[in-house]
Amino acid sequence: MHYALKYIPALIVSIIWGTTFVISKSILEAGMSPFQLIFCRFLMAYIALCIICPKPYKMEFSKTELKMFLIALSGGSLYFFLEYSALRLTGATNVSLICATVPIFSALGFIILGVMNLTKWFVFGSLIALAGVACVVFNGVFVLRLSPLGDFIAFLSVISWSIYSVLLAIMPKEVTELQTTRRLFFYGTITIFPLLFFDDNASSLTEIWGKLEWTHIVGALYLGLIASGASLWLWNLSFNKVGAANTNNFLYLLPIISAVAAAIFFTHEITGWVVAGTLLIFFGLIIANNKQNK
Repeated sequence: MHYALKYIPALIVSIIWGTTFVISKSILEAGMSPFQLIFCRFLMAYIALCIICPKPYKMEFSKTELKMFLIALSGGSLYFFLEYSALRLTGATNVSLICATVPIFSALGFIILGVMNLTKWFVFGSLIALAGVACVVFNGVFVLRLSPLGDFIAFLSVISWSIYSVLLAIMPKEVTELQTTRRLFFYGTITIFPLLFFDDNASSLTEIWGKLEWTHIVGALYLGLIASGASLWLWNLSFNKVGAANTNNFLYLLPIISAVAAAIFFTHEITGWVVAGTLLIFFGLIIANNKQNK
């Protein structure tokens, strides 16, 4: 029981992040640009973290500070820009499927750096989970509806998040997870802000906020405070508690949550394929994570 409790933070974050694909796409379709939504998310998260953690880690030029900046860039500004850009060009299910390969690409980086050892059980469990992801995403209709540009951008977001994972895994443990998360959103906010001035096709944030429905505003607050600030802190905490590879494996759950969210918000049907895929994903996670820790 105690062993299973260690994975609760990663499980909670996976459930939260699984809903962001649908919510983000809804807000983007309402008129907000990817740059603007990313900036609002980061700013709300940073303000909340400043309130919760009023004493930040002392900023100084060092390798640790440089890593924090690169982590914020790869897992923050760059990643979310690529993901949101992909969502505007391809379907949420395509993005979910492509993003589900993050654990595989991240694991390659961990192995190269010696952060983890590759075992047959980890590979076996990961492949089973990935097969489950395919069942959920394709939902019995095995026709891949490609959107070349959008899918390629989604793949670039996978590479960006994998870089974030590898850098976070080798981050010195001299600062707390809360301080690290606050600093990451600080760098994320200042790196995305200049891009707002190059967003020529977007209306002003003031104009857009005035046009948003209350459901979009609640969704934006959810993305900023819960899916960004609170979730990234829990994710960083899980990295330190159970390891980078085991934590990243919970990203296989995202398509399941996306399917459930789509059923709730868009009345999509939960089919037998989704149920079967869910069982495969959980079975694969148990094998990969349990055997990896033996």
